[in-house]
Amino acid sequence: MARSIAMATVAGLFLFALATGASAQMGGGRGSPTMGAGSSTTVNCAVRSVNTGSSSFTCGGGARGSQPFRVSSTTVFQLGAAGSSFGQLRAGMSVRVEYHNSDAGSVADLVVAAP
Repeated sequence: MARSIAMATVAGLFLFALATGASAQMGGGRGSPTMGAGSSTTVNCAVRSVNTGSSSFTCGGGARGSQPFRVSSTTVFQLGAAGSSFGQLRAGMSVRVEYHNSDAGSVADLVVAAP
């Protein structure tokens, strides 16, 4: 009997933790305007420059000015006919960038070429 109660308690705690984590993700997922730790932000911009040596690129447009982005080993590129890697990113491309902020600055998670 005590073992059944203990197992039910553990299962209940697991389900509570699972539900709490899922609801936290729904509030701060990709594209969310929130800026909390681990959240992502999306920006549409034109690539101004690409620096393959430092694995970074600068994006800008309109009154926003320029914004540098770092590229990590987990950054995903969807550049259409241009390819799917950092090496195919070129100045002048219109892109949508999903990124998160870290101590090192803005880190691109997803870079998608605009049609």
